[in-house]
Amino acid sequence: MLSYIQKNKLKWIFKLIFIVIVIYFYGRYPFYKFFPDILWLWWVWIGGLSLLASIFGFICIQLGKWKRGGEAEQEVEDVSYELPEDFIILRDIVIGKIGNIDEIIVGPTGIWIIEVKSHTGKITFDGKELRRNGELLEKDFLEQVWSQVNAVRNILKRELRKSFFVQPVICFSDAELHFGLKTVRGAYVIGLDWLKKLILEKSVQLNDPGMDEVVKALEKYKE
Repeated sequence: MLSYIQKNKLKWIFKLIFIVIVIYFYGRYPFYKFFPDILWLWWVWIGGLSLLASIFGFICIQLGKWKRGGEAEQEVEDVSYELPEDFIILRDIVIGKIGNIDEIIVGPTGIWIIEVKSHTGKITFDGKELRRNGELLEKDFLEQVWSQVNAVRNILKRELRKSFFVQPVICFSDAELHFGLKTVRGAYVIGLDWLKKLILEKSVQLNDPGMDEVVKALEKYKE
């Protein structure tokens, strides 16, 4: 069964193939040849070709982002699986409008949501949002990860009739960060080399017999 990420990659690949086919036929059989005396049709053809080229370029950029994102998630997964056996790793949990949650770690130190980012550059915090090289990122990642936390907490409360604390983590695989193990708007923002240390040393809620139930409840949403 295809994962959420694989489905999105295939969607973009099919779009790319479609654009290539359209460009081929657009160039192979330009309709202005059938109307040589109508100048504006020739300009329409040129404009359409430019639009298709722009869409083609945009899709290529998106595929590149998917590739980098997939590599970053694999690196984080490799580190996560170095944790002791009493930690359970759940990947690609999909919850309604929230979409895909990269990784949830459940273990003796608590419940952790790991949002993986492949961005490079220097990541800082301006008091409200994260920035890369001084510029705002494409979205508020802190708001994104807290939305995931709230969605998971609501599921656990509905499924288990208990409230659980869920700790958000944003893990950059290849960026420069200087936050250490201090939270930013309640979330840890760390580099890949800090992930294992964070999960093992920072306890947000000690395990109890309900942790197995937590895993079972969340596995229902695994893609």
